Amino acid sequence: LLVLLLYPHLEGEFPLWNPNMFGGYPLFANVQAGLLFPTMIFYLLFSSPIAWTLQVMSQPLLASLFMYLLLRHLNLNQVPSVFGSIVYGFGGSTILWIQWNTQAATSMFFPLLILLEDKYLISKQFKWGVLLSIFLALQIFAGYLPIVLFTLVGMGIWFLFRYNRLLLNLKILFFIVLGLSLSAIFLLPVIELILISQRAVETLNGGSPFFAPENLINLVAPDFFGNPATGNFWGKGDNMDATIYAGATTLIFSLIGLKQFFGKIEIKFAFFMFIAALVISISNPLSVFLYNLGIWGGQSITMNRLNFLINFSLALLGAYGLSAIKNNTKSNLKPSIWALSAILGAGLGLFINKFLLQNTLDSIQLSVNDINIALMHIDISLRNLILPLFIIITISLVIIISNRFKHLRVFAPVIFICILLFELFRFGLKFNTFSTTDFLYPETPISKYLENYPNDRFIAEKDIFPANMWIPYRVSSIQGYDGIYPFNIAKLLAVIDSNN
Repeated sequence: LLVLLLYPHLEGEFPLWNPNMFGGYPLFANVQAGLLFPTMIFYLLFSSPIAWTLQVMSQPLLASLFMYLLLRHLNLNQVPSVFGSIVYGFGGSTILWIQWNTQAATSMFFPLLILLEDKYLISKQFKWGVLLSIFLALQIFAGYLPIVLFTLVGMGIWFLFRYNRLLLNLKILFFIVLGLSLSAIFLLPVIELILISQRAVETLNGGSPFFAPENLINLVAPDFFGNPATGNFWGKGDNMDATIYAGATTLIFSLIGLKQFFGKIEIKFAFFMFIAALVISISNPLSVFLYNLGIWGGQSITMNRLNFLINFSLALLGAYGLSAIKNNTKSNLKPSIWALSAILGAGLGLFINKFLLQNTLDSIQLSVNDINIALMHIDISLRNLILPLFIIITISLVIIISNRFKHLRVFAPVIFICILLFELFRFGLKFNTFSTTDFLYPETPISKYLENYPNDRFIAEKDIFPANMWIPYRVSSIQGYDGIYPFNIAKLLAVIDSNN
């Protein structure tokens, strides 16, 4: 009512239903729309392009803020806390997903929920439990439920690591249930839609849902397999699946933090989360068994959704690693040497492969075209090792200088933060570009033609008029795709396509 009083021009129709795809299907229960998420207020105050941009911008900023608050709660100084907050807010798992306004919006709450959980378990104060419930509900309103599930698992692991007297602290379950209850206005319709949706039988169209082990090289070289922004990505899956990049600087200081502070509970927790996320993400008997159970969201989900936990773990470890320098302690050079060895080893392997391909063509059962493609891929990877190599050498030199000259050590953390900013912002801006609003759903000959038939549905090839353009142009089709939609529609379309 308040909104309608402030904005009388609005029609006052609550967005329960989307009539434009599948002959109509639930919109309020759409997990990727996030209609109850607070940032949707932007659409009442601004035009759609500005509102959408503000939503995108809010995700890394809020993720950074929440991570900073957690690190300060763990008694880290301001500079290491800033370092860790930048890693979590602008690392790969956030920066690659912000344009969807769902995955990153959901994962940004993880450090805040860990913080509120810890504050309640320490103080037993009711206010921290209530805040935990409220922000858990807000995370659910963000919409991406698999990340909510991973968040609850992470909170359970934190509980086990931090507290031995389990039975005395189980009162926190009340606030978890309260948070779920506060979100019931959204969660119950979503559950109902899931139960009658295509998710029960939908599987991936080829490819593996798991993280390829060779993609671990992306921890130090994010563009080792190319980048879709430059049109030369050649890795397994896509860039969203392959990248767990949080900066070479982060990796080095994560190793320093792991070695320097391994006795701390939070360091053990972060290390365990990192290993557990990799074990569940990479194909192995355990991960395959869990995936086939469908507990992560069915068998049409890819396990890159766990990347935010890897990003979180590296942010926490890296902040502690930087705090060693901030505490006037000499830094261990070995992590830099390990990272440098990884880069040089990968480069040497590429050179050897290139030599073999160029000089032993007769003994290799490949066509000339296949060999040329392989050589092109090697050149892409070699070229994209240069910048990480330069960054790691720079970090190593700063560590050597700060260890050698004690009076310069106070400036080293700021230098490392600047290097981190360069790394992550270069990576993020390469993938996420900015353009004029003229390119946002412009008028086209096809859209003008369809305006003449406002009450008719149409059938369209995806390359002619893709599904994500139908709603902005107010055109309708029996076809479409969404994360969750009624199974009956999927069966109807399957029968039509079968020509049977």
